[in-house]
Formats: sequence, C-alpha cells, structure tokens
Amino acid sequence: MKKRIMSGLLGGALVIILLTLGNTIIFNVMISFISVIALYEIFVTTHFVRNKPLLIIGFLFAAVVPFFPVIGFSNYGVAISCLFILAAFFVMLHQHSTITISEISFMFMMSILIPFALTSVLYINSLPTFFPEKYAQVDSFFLCLSTLEIAWFADIGAYFVGSFFGKRKLAPSISPKKTVEGAIGGVIIDVMLVLLFGLFWDLVILKDAGHIQYGYLALVAFLGSIIGIIGDLSFSFIKRECHIKDFGSIIPGHGGILDRFDSVLLVSPFVLLALHYVPIIVR
Repeated sequence: MKKRIMSGLLGGALVIILLTLGNTIIFNVMISFISVIALYEIFVTTHFVRNKPLLIIGFLFAAVVPFFPVIGFSNYGVAISCLFILAAFFVMLHQHSTITISEISFMFMMSILIPFALTSVLYINSLPTFFPEKYAQVDSFFLCLSTLEIAWFADIGAYFVGSFFGKRKLAPSISPKKTVEGAIGGVIIDVMLVLLFGLFWDLVILKDAGHIQYGYLALVAFLGSIIGIIGDLSFSFIKRECHIKDFGSIIPGHGGILDRFDSVLLVSPFVLLALHYVPIIVR
C-alpha cells in the first residue's frame, strides 16, 4: 500500500504540473504520449492484435488525434481519420489470410476510443476559448483537474472504503476485490472531495469574479463517478478475459498507464458533454 500511495502522490504532482502547461503544445504532446502508451499496453498484454502493420497504424493514429484541437478536426482531422480507416482496410485485404475479424475490430475500437477519449481533456481545457462568455482562461485548470478528480477519487475512495468495510462483492466474476460498500463509499468521497475543491476555487480564485454552482458540480461528480466505475469494470473485464492482472507495470503499485486512465476514458467525454449544458461556474 505504501508504494501505491507514494506513486499516487507523485503522479498527482506530475498531473498538476502538466495542467499548468495546459495552454501550450506540451499538453498535447503529453496526451499523445499517454495515448500511445495506453494503446501499446492493451495491444501487447491482451495479444489481441499481433499484426505489426495494424499496430503501427493504430499507434500513429493515436499519436496524431491529440493534435486535432490544434490543427482543426474539420480541416485535417477528417482526412487523417479517413486515411487511418483506408490504411487499416488495405492491411486487412492484403493480409486477409492471417488477420481475424476480432483482431481488426479490437484495433479499430481501441485506436479510436483511447486517443479520442483522452483528447476530451484537451477540449475541456479549451472551453474558455470556445465559450469565453461562460469561462475565463483560469477556469481551464479547475475544469481539467475536476475531471481527473471525478475519475480518480471514486477509485481511491472505493479502494480504502472497500479495504476496511467491504463485504458484498460488486462484480465477483469481473473484479473479485471490488465491493458494493467500496463503490458507494467511493462515490460519496468523490463528490465530497470535488465539492471541497470547488469551494477552494470559489473562495480563493474566483472571489468576487464569479461563483461555483455546487448543486450542478455535485451532480456532475455523482454521475461521473458512477461512469468511472463502469469504465474501470469494463477494462477489468478485458483483463479478466485475457487472464492478466495489469496492463503494464510503468506505475509502481498501480500497474500500467491504462490501469490508471481506464476510468478517465469514459469520464472525460461525459464531463465535456455536461459542461456544454450545465453551468458549473457562473461569472
């Protein structure tokens, strides 16, 4: 547990440093790097995709998607996405005797899901640019960090609550260690900590320039934490089916990049969508 806590604290500090660079190309580079590593982990550990040309196509696409907010999806993103599909289909036809439907389907699913989901964090960071009437540039940090908190605090809370009070299994055939008590405790802790961060932002950063709508923030945190649990269980199912414990070992005590970002993959698109309709910050 000590190793897990130390890695978590170090990782949290690195995330905060990264978010301070949210308005630079470095942010896109790091999301691109995380996308490629996560894709590599799931392809290599599951052994679903063995075809090297397919792997290369998937990695290249995952590396480029996080730059769509910079180059513009309508101008270049559509063309790049079409090239990705054509290249994958060409490999499928050229090596049809050795490629299976499950292999190319899994490659498509993960090569699209992982980078686009992680790129949602970049779009959340850009909301003040797209909606200056709703958000100020300083709000980017709050919105991005809150998104990651919603994804991670539920998991952290569930781990500790489940360790001490967990009795009833949540999904024993998928993740035997997860409990109903842990999930409920994780959601409650998630909402409380996100609201606490909102209070800090309200009193210290916003001051008289605006205020946090705590009811909306709590609602997004509540729904997001549940969605995060679904994301976590979904990737636990993949690990269970492939008879592996973790997707990697790059983060001591946590596993791989994908083991830490599995819940983020569903939470970040949800938060991005919610922020278009739910005014968490009012100025």
